[in-house]
Amino acid sequence: ARSRDEAIQAAQHHPEFCVYSDGSGFKGGIGAAAVAKGKDGSHRVRRHYLGTDATHTVFEGEIVGAILALDIIAREPRVTNARILLDNQAAIQALSTRRARPGRYLVEIFHRQLSRLRKRRRSLRLFLDWVPGHDGVELNELVDGHAKRAAERDSTPLDATLQRALY
Repeated sequence: ARSRDEAIQAAQHHPEFCVYSDGSGFKGGIGAAAVAKGKDGSHRVRRHYLGTDATHTVFEGEIVGAILALDIIAREPRVTNARILLDNQAAIQALSTRRARPGRYLVEIFHRQLSRLRKRRRSLRLFLDWVPGHDGVELNELVDGHAKRAAERDSTPLDATLQRALY
């Protein structure tokens, strides 16, 4: 998007399946979350506690949020076009370029998970988009709250493969 307003409008009107992801540092912990709204109107939610802010960063939480978003997309078998919306441009850049930088091991996990998903669903088209944070975009506000819950050690169960990948 060329502007903040354009990004907000786009986030609210994408025709693809959209998953919002976020990382958060809150009360000494680092958490990550991903949220999508299914066709039935219910929310698909993943939360993961990374650890304390002494051992992890919010940036790592942002990348883990994108990994959780892939997990949600993987569990929606009919989805062939999907968008992951993040409010952190540095995370989008890291996921897009794979250059060496902090959190690279998590970027590699993202790409391994994406490769596995694309092997099962060859027609999948995935886009990463920026959405402005704290601007009233409903699902972005919701995922922010879930990331804070994750930072307080409130994780949702993850599939064993993903759980192993994150540890």
